[in-house]
Amino acid sequence: MKNKLKEFGLTSLAIDNATSVFLVSFMILLFGLQSYQKMPKQQYPDASMPTIFVNTPYFGNSAEEIENLISRPIEKELEGVEGIKSVNSTSIQDFSVIVAEFDASLEMSEVLRKTKDAVDKAKSELPTDLKQDPEILEINFSEIPIVTVNVSGDYSPDELRAYAEQLKNKIELIKEVSKVQMRGQQEREMKIDVDLN
Repeated sequence: MKNKLKEFGLTSLAIDNATSVFLVSFMILLFGLQSYQKMPKQQYPDASMPTIFVNTPYFGNSAEEIENLISRPIEKELEGVEGIKSVNSTSIQDFSVIVAEFDASLEMSEVLRKTKDAVDKAKSELPTDLKQDPEILEINFSEIPIVTVNVSGDYSPDELRAYAEQLKNKIELIKEVSKVQMRGQQEREMKIDVDLN
């Protein structure tokens, strides 16, 4: 009785032609390395995703008041926008942050327009003494902060601003840091009473 061994054709071909297989593998490796060298690379590539932040400061209010007076009216309008996937909000003392995520098929310009329209509709329900309009920001991966520092405490707004500016200046001295921004600080106001007598 003959002992028949089953052969797998491709394996047998590779074993019988080892030099050819080695040359083809080497050529594929060289082509891959050459392609990798020619591939464009960026440290901070432009990548956009249809996600928008709506930031609204309203100083002198608790987190609960911010949620009821700011976050809910804007969320309600955003949830009615066509193409919206999700709306999430964070309400803290003096500040509301709403994140709206849209379908990936939408263009960023369309997403911004729809968000601005929804926020404009919600403005009629927002407090009349709101000093700053809601700020609409698109997410750009190259501008997403790696570190966020919050400055707060039992100090006057001027002392907190001065400390934040000192901290900002120190962080800007670090050569690896590309950009430092301060947000949410109260703008200084001066009141001048004129004595006409």
